[in-house]
Amino acid sequence: MLHMNRFGVLLGMTIAFAMPCFADQATSADALPPAVKKRVEASIAKLRHPEERALAHDWSPAKQVAETLCSPFALKQWKKMDPTADRMVLGDDGEKSLELKDGGSIAGHGQVRHKDGWTSFRFTCTVDARDGSVKSFQHTDENK
Repeated sequence: MLHMNRFGVLLGMTIAFAMPCFADQATSADALPPAVKKRVEASIAKLRHPEERALAHDWSPAKQVAETLCSPFALKQWKKMDPTADRMVLGDDGEKSLELKDGGSIAGHGQVRHKDGWTSFRFTCTVDARDGSVKSFQHTDENK
């Protein structure tokens, strides 16, 4: 009987510690306005390979917005300053590398690859909640 009680306590502790994670995930998913969510889903559907689509579906809502909406917009803007820029990554595997703001906008860390290597930066990507379009992308050098 003592073994069963320990199991029950461990199970209860596991559930108690896991619930805030599920609540945060649901809250952030619910935070995406319908138009933003629709654009994200359309972008994911355009990915060529089923494995890429599956991976993108597993991303957090913040990572989905960052990679499918903000990154293409930002890379296009960055290429105006540096034509050698060819790859951009917004966020990383860390839970706090991207912050989902009201209306689907994102703030966080990112990197861009160009002829001299990778450059790290902090950014804010403003997304229009009404139509899901990216309105602006601002960045600052992370080393400043």
